[in-house]
Amino acid sequence: MKNKRKWVALVTTLLCMIPLLAGVLGGGEKAFAADSVNVTLHKKKMDEFPTNGTDNNGLENPAFDRYDPLEGITFTAWDITEDFYNALNAELTGNETDAEYNAKAKQVMEDFDLNAAQNAVRVGTDQTTDVNGEATFANLPAKNADGSYKVYFFEEHASPGVDIGSYKLIMMLPLKDGNTEITNIHLYPKNKVEGEDPEKELVDENGDPLPPRPAGAYDFEVGQQIHYRASFVIPNQIGDILSNGTPRYEKLEFNDAVDQTGVKFEGIDRIMMNGQQIDLATFLSNATYSYTNDGTDFSGYAGFDIAMNLTGAAGPATANYLSTYAGQRMEIFYTVSFTDETPVDLDINNEFTVTMNHDGGQDDSKVNPPIDPIKTGGKKFFKYAAGTTKEALGGAEFVVIRRVGGTDYYLTAGATSMIWTAVGANEDYATATKYVSGADGKFEVTGLEYGTYYLRETKAPSGFAKLTDDVTFVVDEGTYTGAADQEIENITKGGTLPSTGGMGIIAFIVIGLGLMAAAIVRYRRVQFEV
Repeated sequence: MKNKRKWVALVTTLLCMIPLLAGVLGGGEKAFAADSVNVTLHKKKMDEFPTNGTDNNGLENPAFDRYDPLEGITFTAWDITEDFYNALNAELTGNETDAEYNAKAKQVMEDFDLNAAQNAVRVGTDQTTDVNGEATFANLPAKNADGSYKVYFFEEHASPGVDIGSYKLIMMLPLKDGNTEITNIHLYPKNKVEGEDPEKELVDENGDPLPPRPAGAYDFEVGQQIHYRASFVIPNQIGDILSNGTPRYEKLEFNDAVDQTGVKFEGIDRIMMNGQQIDLATFLSNATYSYTNDGTDFSGYAGFDIAMNLTGAAGPATANYLSTYAGQRMEIFYTVSFTDETPVDLDINNEFTVTMNHDGGQDDSKVNPPIDPIKTGGKKFFKYAAGTTKEALGGAEFVVIRRVGGTDYYLTAGATSMIWTAVGANEDYATATKYVSGADGKFEVTGLEYGTYYLRETKAPSGFAKLTDDVTFVVDEGTYTGAADQEIENITKGGTLPSTGGMGIIAFIVIGLGLMAAAIVRYRRVQFEV
């Protein structure tokens, strides 16, 4: 019995010492020690701030996965617990319902000014979003020493091309998923990335950029294929559907046109999205489109108009189709060509314009930066007779020759093409285009790319000798407009007069002399006989 009492006293003593031992070993502080949380900030490329705000709930939100990540955005974490609760407590009466308390807390968040905060404390080191658009602050204390929860402000630093929203990224702990506190928190700061301007460049048939030209312009002959690549990044939020069931984007249009008449639009060759060719017919089936100057009338401005069907009954389906390409670079490859109506020696420019409208706003049009123009060349000539007065000669006929690799080719010029045919043996140039000098002696050759050419005279004016040598001429920048006519001289064949003598009269003279001689001989013979 006595031993039993000793054991009871010993156990009681040990139980009483537990709080003391806990205090000595730090157990008292442990009870109020701050737990930690990991906070990951997700930055996404969005072309406009969300219309229907989505509150952060601390959990990962797959709705943002369709947006491209935004790298290189830096954040600073601030502990604003004291300043925040000072501001909040000034608004509370103590009789608020949970909904009223939350409403006032949100209002304090919206009104909070970090610059005016007196007790804000910078926490840890700044974090910058990586290639996944994520910046993580690890092991942030969740509680103060007294067991109260902390409030954090995540300050976003300015970055070129990115607009920072007017929102305040403030986190009041604890965040819960049901009754469970979230320790790995995900937040999605709102942002707006400035849209890229459209781009355009001249390319070859394979889509590779053409090398720069020293003259600053690219020259082509009539009918030659001129290839362009126009590009634009499809808006990240092109697929958004508003609460009323209509697409967020009401307009997305692509327009391209040259600034001079006389150019033919050959067509759209292909459309690429992020380097992958898509089905052109399917793309155009979601749009209303038209081409200009794609037939035989070249009085308009060659180009195309494509308006995506984002309004009316087709709107949601078109938005859903385009959502597949949200944030991707679209490239439109298309071709134009010159005709015999194309102005010569004149810069021809064109613009690729993208027009958008969303959220009931005004149209926003973007145009590609200027690129080098395209043009075609020509040359003017003056045919004249040799002499001091340079009398104009009409009726001289020429064909145009080009030499390639030692072979001569003659030109057959059409309304939309230039055909070069190798000169054959005893060539009659029956199918060649004849350039004929007028009564004023003038004629011209147009629609040629820059280079060296030759005029070969196939018929001279009456009374003049046909040139035996080709006439060399050069087509280059400014050789047509404002340049002096290249002169071509012809000489006469020489005059012809009626004959005043010949073999016929000599014969008569010989015969006459013979007869006279015979008469003299006979006369002498008769005299002798007498």
